Amino acid sequence: MNTLWQFPPYLWPLVGAGALALALALFAWRRRPAPGAGLLALLMLAVAEWSGCYALELASRDASRALLWARMEYLGIVTVPAAWLALVLQYTGRENWLARRRWLLLTVEPALTWLAALTNDLHGLLWSQFERVNQGPYTLTSVTHGAWWWVHFAYSYLLLLFGAIILVRELLRASPPFRGQILALLSGALLPWLANALYIFGLNPLHPVDLTPLAFTLAGLVMLLALLRFRLLDIVPIARNVVVDGMADGVIVLDAQSRIGDLNPAARQIIGRPPAEVIGRPIREIAAGRPDLIEQYHDVPEAQAEITLGAGEGQRIYQMRISPLYDPRGRFNGRVIVLREITALRQAEEALRRREAILETVAHAADRFLRMPDWEREIPAILARLGEAVGVSRVYIFENHRGPDGELLTSQRYEWAAPDAMPQIDNPDLQNFSFVQAGFARWVETMSRGEAVYGLVRTFPESEQEVLAAQDILSIAVVPVFIGGEWWGLIGFDECRFERIWLPAEIETLQMAANMLGAAIHRSRVHHQLEDQARFLALLNEITRIAIGTTDFQNMLQALADRLGELFRADDCYIATWDEEQGRPIPRAAYGPMREIYPTLQFPPGEITATESALRLGRALAIEDVFNSPYVSPRIAARFPNRSLLVMPLIVGQQKLGAALIAFRQHHRFTAEEIARAEYAAAHIALAVAKSQALMLTHREIARRKQAEEQLREYARQLEARNEELDAFAHTVAHDLKHALSLVVGYAELLDTLFPRLSPEQQREYVQSIVQHGHKMAGVIDALLFLATAPRQEVETGPLDMAHVVGEALSRLSEAIAESYAEVRVPSTWPVARGYAPWVEEVWFNYISNAIKYGGQPPRVELGADFPPDAPGMVRFWVRDNGPGLTPEEQSRLFTPFTQARHTGKGYGLGLSIVKRIVEKLGGEVSVESQPGQGSTFFFTLPAAENLYHQDTKARNI
Repeated sequence: MNTLWQFPPYLWPLVGAGALALALALFAWRRRPAPGAGLLALLMLAVAEWSGCYALELASRDASRALLWARMEYLGIVTVPAAWLALVLQYTGRENWLARRRWLLLTVEPALTWLAALTNDLHGLLWSQFERVNQGPYTLTSVTHGAWWWVHFAYSYLLLLFGAIILVRELLRASPPFRGQILALLSGALLPWLANALYIFGLNPLHPVDLTPLAFTLAGLVMLLALLRFRLLDIVPIARNVVVDGMADGVIVLDAQSRIGDLNPAARQIIGRPPAEVIGRPIREIAAGRPDLIEQYHDVPEAQAEITLGAGEGQRIYQMRISPLYDPRGRFNGRVIVLREITALRQAEEALRRREAILETVAHAADRFLRMPDWEREIPAILARLGEAVGVSRVYIFENHRGPDGELLTSQRYEWAAPDAMPQIDNPDLQNFSFVQAGFARWVETMSRGEAVYGLVRTFPESEQEVLAAQDILSIAVVPVFIGGEWWGLIGFDECRFERIWLPAEIETLQMAANMLGAAIHRSRVHHQLEDQARFLALLNEITRIAIGTTDFQNMLQALADRLGELFRADDCYIATWDEEQGRPIPRAAYGPMREIYPTLQFPPGEITATESALRLGRALAIEDVFNSPYVSPRIAARFPNRSLLVMPLIVGQQKLGAALIAFRQHHRFTAEEIARAEYAAAHIALAVAKSQALMLTHREIARRKQAEEQLREYARQLEARNEELDAFAHTVAHDLKHALSLVVGYAELLDTLFPRLSPEQQREYVQSIVQHGHKMAGVIDALLFLATAPRQEVETGPLDMAHVVGEALSRLSEAIAESYAEVRVPSTWPVARGYAPWVEEVWFNYISNAIKYGGQPPRVELGADFPPDAPGMVRFWVRDNGPGLTPEEQSRLFTPFTQARHTGKGYGLGLSIVKRIVEKLGGEVSVESQPGQGSTFFFTLPAAENLYHQDTKARNI
């Protein structure tokens, strides 16, 4: 091992230099986004390779191995000069000097030199002689340089000299923070350079040892100092003349006493004075016109604010930044003021803000106009939003129109004014304003082409200035409003506070607002036209529908009057028919306040009326002033509140039916379109009236015939019912009455024949039988009479005290209840119904009587009432028994006269039929619910009274 390697004392500094260079390369590589970091890493990596390979050369005893490491050294040796120059150029902001082609040229010599080192055995251009010599106990290398080595020497030193010159020039004008960096870079190059010169010219005390790699140890320490102390790679200087003088921002350098020490051309332009007048003078003298800036920033070392300089059109806005300057010892040395003009930016931002606000207002207005076709209702709110968005004093709308002689006039219709502006909406000079007479012919010519008129009023012609200045207008923008290619009017914007400069983008946006307004007005016109047309067509359809579907002549005329009044938006509308025999109109129907009065009016024959005049002429009459018209009698005109009339004769063929009159209370000028529509509508109304009259006569005849036929059918039904009742009556008389009468006659004959031989008890028995059967016959006769007369009787109904009515019925049945041991359950309260008490008592009598007759043994009878859900406004009363129940077939015969559910011999079949006729006569119904073996419940309903319940004293069990 000792025969291969050796460790001279000067070996270890080389190892340290290589390690330090490698560490610096890694440190720079991690900061490679900084300018020059990558090249510094390359330079230090080349130094590390050079130092490491040279250390291995010195440590090698073997000549071949030492030659190998000597050749490898040249990879770092040839890289160092080129990397050094590239680092200097990039550090000083001259990296554009090294374009791609120059980089290639810069690498040609290093590549050839390293190739010469690798192939030196073939040509000896780099080392003409390479030998090993002993120096004490160590064996070192001694070389004799060849021709190419001197080429490389000259090339390398030329690059080093060029980079050093650039750094020296930068050092002379660099600020304090960067002077340490430049000195560190110069030292890092000059130390190895000096050591290499000593080696080359034989002045090295350790010859043949090359001290250049050892010098890199000191160079590495200097680089480390530059990295840590002077923030190399963190801040990189750029040439002042390239940056500061070329800056668009104004730069002013102040010393510690706030005196101007330097300023760039942009700052000189802002100040407006040459450098000789300002350099060396205090800043407060230069800015004497701005005491606010002097007081606020006089002693402020660091600040950032937005300031405004100048006035009027020359006013400019700057973003000012004040930064402190310190010397190497950290002492305050002055300040740097940087002024960046942002006037255009602020103007653009303001214009953009206004444009966005205007566009938002336009979008809002468009949405409102789409939702509300009546654009005039939305205009006040939209003008307010538009005025606030544009930021002006007034916004207004003028509408063009023609004067009596055809002259173009305009009038102000709407206006919004800011709180600090004087409104002009009531200015009479702005109504019927003549463009030409007032000296605004230029406006007519410009806006007729669709162009806006805008600018400072003081730049306008004198005739225009006089009118505008009277309204305190300093700046104005007026945009035309077009509707369907026609110049409708204008929308204007006044600024009364300052002379506002209107930007083309603002005018373009305002034109959009005007276009939107024009579209809204056009849409509103079309909408109203379509609406009127739809209303007119709807009227015609309604007239046709009324003529077809209305059989009531008066109702039809009233409906037609209402439709006509709504269609023409008239104050009143009248329809009169014509009495040909008497020669006078007959008022029929009216729309408006005269609706109730008009049909009651009468016009004497022979007096001039609008109806008579229109029928006589056979055409529509447009009467604009009824008080000065030959077509209306003054006496009749005075009876109506109307001033203007449109009279439409109703004529079909040769038949004069009457007239329809559309009336207005104020003076109204009828247009040709109104008259044409009225005549068209009158033709339909005439046909409807004629058809209605014909239908009315036909319907009357048909109704008369139907009524006669219905009466005949009703008579037939009544006759049939009477015949059925007569048959049943004959059967009852023949059966019940005949049977009872036979018994009475039989008992009477027995009494007459056997009376002397009969005992008093037998006589009493026969007499009681005669009386019982006589009462039965009387009951049958009374029931027959009630059944026959009840449908024709008229009684007065009222609220019933149902507890009293039920009590009377139970009182009549007390004997039957006692004989049958019946139990009758009565509720404590009763709903109040309407009816006729005697009849309702008869209903309860029959229901309870049947329940006792056909109930169980003993009978249990329950009375009650409720409100049926299927019959609102009615009260349902019921009687429930515990009898054997009824079959469906028996239930169907219950309420038929002269029938019995069961032939028990207990009745004669008239009670339930009487109940049915009574309840139906009182507006109610009867029904039954029953199942065999479960008893029966009989119902009847009556109309409910207002007081739903009547409180009885207590529940009763009888």
